[in-house]
Amino acid sequence: MEKDMTSKKKHIQSGKDEVPTMKGIRGQVLTFKADPFFHDEKDCYDFYPDGLVAVRDGKILDVGHFEETIRKHPGLTVTDTYEDCVIMPGFVDCHLHYVQSPMIGSYGDTLLNWLNTYTFPTEAKFKDKSFADMTAKMFFRQILSQGTTTANVFATTFAESVDAFFEESERYGTRMISGKVLQDRNLPDQLRDRSAEESVMASESLMTKWHGRGRQMYAVVPRFAPTSTDAQLRLAGELYRSHLDEGVYMHTHLDEAENEIEWVASLFPEAMSYTDVYRRFGLLGPRSVMAHCCLMEEAEWQMLHDHGCGVAHCPSSNLFLGDGQFKFWEAKDPARPCRTGIGTD
Repeated sequence: MEKDMTSKKKHIQSGKDEVPTMKGIRGQVLTFKADPFFHDEKDCYDFYPDGLVAVRDGKILDVGHFEETIRKHPGLTVTDTYEDCVIMPGFVDCHLHYVQSPMIGSYGDTLLNWLNTYTFPTEAKFKDKSFADMTAKMFFRQILSQGTTTANVFATTFAESVDAFFEESERYGTRMISGKVLQDRNLPDQLRDRSAEESVMASESLMTKWHGRGRQMYAVVPRFAPTSTDAQLRLAGELYRSHLDEGVYMHTHLDEAENEIEWVASLFPEAMSYTDVYRRFGLLGPRSVMAHCCLMEEAEWQMLHDHGCGVAHCPSSNLFLGDGQFKFWEAKDPARPCRTGIGTD
């Protein structure tokens, strides 16, 4: 939404003392409903030049042409009209790190150097709950100002970072997916989990606290294969699979940079590929979201397709670091398509 939605807002109410349970939002309405890679463009969206979104008790009840929709809902007595805007559903960000908000604008470098120089020192600060609270408040103000109401978000090692994030999301009533980051090797001591067992137990405790609480959803989050031992990845896979039926997610990184892929191959020589590392530990499934996927082999795409995984394309991040570019035509191959979303990272 490029224009300020409040610029020409009109409020129409019948009855000064009336407190309706329903309200309407009137204006140009655009909503998407199908994948343009596999359907004709005209079948992928609905557009109403004079549309109405009917809302009851905070939930969308109906969407359509204004005259048709308002006749169907006689109790709808309040309408907010936006004359110079396009009304759309809230945006979904499929991959980002709220804990990296304080370092936005850091100098570009290769992925692994960038992590060591900027990212890890910043994330170490989130053991302080007050710092985590402050950053969460900043983060939600930023994303909501851009129309993002749902996101799949990395926290970091500390439970404080997860609590701060979900507490702020709960305050706004947004739908967010997040979880404690699991990382027990190959990173600074102040960020490293002390044991695989304790780290996964802490993640399960946070899952019990937050998953399904209001609109909050939990993800099992190994940062990426190189920062987890075999034991941690195995326990993370067991935790994820044991809660699949409850709608728990798994969120990690995959095939972002050449030196990262080489590192994975040296750490897991028994695996056929980077993707196969996650498969061997039970981390691929219908709510697994793999970020980046810039440098994938065909067998890896097939593996993600077979397990029903989703992938997150992060164009601004990949251009910034310059390590690789997502090949959407590979992800959306009709012979074995992978569910694909966009992330800001």
